[in-house]
Amino acid sequence: MQVIIPGTPEPYALRLVAHAPNDARLGTLPHHLGFEAGLPLNDVPSLKVTYPAAGAGAD
Repeated sequence: MQVIIPGTPEPYALRLVAHAPNDARLGTLPHHLGFEAGLPLNDVPSLKVTYPAAGAGAD
């Protein structure tokens, strides 16, 4: 049995990581402005990231 106590939900800690196409990890994207993820059932997923041009790792 699980007891659910009303209160403030815990925030998700999300970390975006850049990768070269089919290659190595390039690093994290610490200053993203937002993102949208689409995970349709039995179809191709998508990801749209908004990132400032002057942000760390934007190059």
